Amino acid sequence: MSARKNAPVLQPVLMLGRNGLEATDGLSPFGRWAQTQGALVLNVYRLEFQEQLDRFVRPRLPPEHNPQGPYLRLHVPVLIREHHLLTKGICSDVVLYTDCDVVFFNVNAHAMMAEQSRLHDHVWSYSSESTMGDTPENTGVMLINNTALQRIYTDFLDFGIRHELDFVAYDQGWIVAFTEVRPSTARFLNTEWNWKVYWGGNENNVKIMHFHGPKPGRGAWLSCLASQDPTCLQPFSTSHLVGVDGAYYSLVYSGFSADCGYLANVTLRMYMDMLDSADYPGAPPAAPWRRAIRRGQPHRCAPGDDDDWDDDDLDDDDWGDDDWGDDE
Repeated sequence: MSARKNAPVLQPVLMLGRNGLEATDGLSPFGRWAQTQGALVLNVYRLEFQEQLDRFVRPRLPPEHNPQGPYLRLHVPVLIREHHLLTKGICSDVVLYTDCDVVFFNVNAHAMMAEQSRLHDHVWSYSSESTMGDTPENTGVMLINNTALQRIYTDFLDFGIRHELDFVAYDQGWIVAFTEVRPSTARFLNTEWNWKVYWGGNENNVKIMHFHGPKPGRGAWLSCLASQDPTCLQPFSTSHLVGVDGAYYSLVYSGFSADCGYLANVTLRMYMDMLDSADYPGAPPAAPWRRAIRRGQPHRCAPGDDDDWDDDDLDDDDWGDDDWGDDE
């Protein structure tokens, strides 16, 4: 919905992973709803490397997890070819891919053309992970050069299969590892295309916001930051936080330090407004955390200023990237 409103230059294409379900030409209720919102919806039952995915990755996951989902972006060139998306005028040769946990803020034709020209004949461009920098790391938002990817697709698949698809962060790790041995394949995507709510800043400078780490409705971390009240972190003892919770605490803490959660407030309210107007099949009732987020104001509130707690309690060893690398 945000793409249709804030990126009208784009034609949304939604890939629905359907591996393990009965093959049908029809769409799920959610797929039909997305179609009414202007998206071209494509069912994906098998990936080009589905056999290897089932052999290598599935045994490493809990039984209830289907390994197909994280790898869908690697099916883009196959869908373009199979559905003749280039000849139908639906796709250009450069595709903007995003994970589903993003909100479009402002993408126009001029911005797209500028990034496409920077991509040139490289295969893809992607941006920073949790820390802003100039090294391609996070593939939650990517520009993909379809022609260039087709040229190296077989080599890319062979590289992954030789490593038994055993990479940190699933296909993101695969892409990053391949780029390390073939650096000419990647360019850095400017950070405004894959901005994080805990970086703070002016929402007018953001093109796509990525709910990297804390996400709406998944625990209280994002709503804590969006509340602009750093005392919401006081109940947590960092000495007992490990894994994902430890990482999220660190990110939320940095968000308070950046802009007291103002950008998180703006983004979460935008997301809630879209959710309330969506009326999609199976939509959950409004949760209490959604009603509790009031319109924020830009100001600073260094969390360490509170006498009862400060950042001396933070111990990076408690939440290393290895514990949450699968959360793109």
